[in-house]
Amino acid sequence: EEADRNPDRIALVHAEDGSKISYGKLNSFGAYLGSSMLSRGVSANSGRPVAVCVDTVPNGKMMIGSLLGTLKTGNPYLPVNTRHAPERLRKILRDSKATLLVTGEDPDPETRDSAERAGTIIANVSDLASDATNGGDCPAAFERLSEVRVTGESRAYVLYTSGSTGIPKGVVASHASIHNRLRWMWRTFPFGDGERAYQKTNLTFVDHAWEIFGALSAGIPLVVASGD
Repeated sequence: EEADRNPDRIALVHAEDGSKISYGKLNSFGAYLGSSMLSRGVSANSGRPVAVCVDTVPNGKMMIGSLLGTLKTGNPYLPVNTRHAPERLRKILRDSKATLLVTGEDPDPETRDSAERAGTIIANVSDLASDATNGGDCPAAFERLSEVRVTGESRAYVLYTSGSTGIPKGVVASHASIHNRLRWMWRTFPFGDGERAYQKTNLTFVDHAWEIFGALSAGIPLVVASGD
């Protein structure tokens, strides 16, 4: 909604170099990535997550664009860290039935093996962006984005527990549950005029949702930390 109301307003500010991206451009980039995901085998409204590598996809436009792109397909995103034990990644991909694993670099053999065993397709986020800008199969996929229907009960993201007591368990958050939390946070901790928000929490932790969507949904510029 903010992209429609104020497309030229600043959405993201990269802490490392100060570069900025507007709401309109961020929304379009997310749509491009979403359409590319559909052309790579993701089915709209399937409920199956798209896994995003938080340790290799660059934070900022690429990372948040990947989250938005996934949501635009009507599916939840699943943050994963390929630097964790390979067995954990295998269990998560297999249990979640993730369709796609979005990376920021060529995956190592163990990551590739984990994805293959789970039947998960691997795609570099730069290739997804290139698919969109170069055309490819994206025009038809972009049309399919307009048919996506998201309700309050639709899945927004999946986070996995540490697995310290056994097998990691997936916790699903719906769009409605996120919206309810955002509304409470806005009332309790309202943004002031001219304020900015800072996104620092790793996406594998639940507080990332407030930091990212609490700001962007309220029209507040979001300063994103570097990957360091």
